[in-house]
Amino acid sequence: MLAVAAISGACGEALTALVPSGGLCTQDYECQTGFCETGGIGDGNCQTIPGPGEPCTYRCTEGYYCTRGSCEARLADGAACNAADECQSRRCEGADPRAGVQGVCAPLTGYCDGAAPADD
Repeated sequence: MLAVAAISGACGEALTALVPSGGLCTQDYECQTGFCETGGIGDGNCQTIPGPGEPCTYRCTEGYYCTRGSCEARLADGAACNAADECQSRRCEGADPRAGVQGVCAPLTGYCDGAAPADD
């Protein structure tokens, strides 16, 4: 029996993913692989989460992001970025893609890093 990774807590432990790879699905938690590739709408198929350099539509294994249809490594703090999803920290500071302005991957601060923000 495989516990459902997409749902945490008691509910995730109570559910069992039954749909094998290649089977029809609508939600990640239905799949033994933990990933239902729907292309963003409707029914899909259970698939392995794409890894480095593999084709993707929106999701990749941990540490990678989907860009131009391929899984690429997330960028370290200090690297130029266009969106938060590109950064390991998930924070791209100063980016304005509509204006053609790149930002910089920056560390998360505040509650997300486990520390309360400083009082100003």
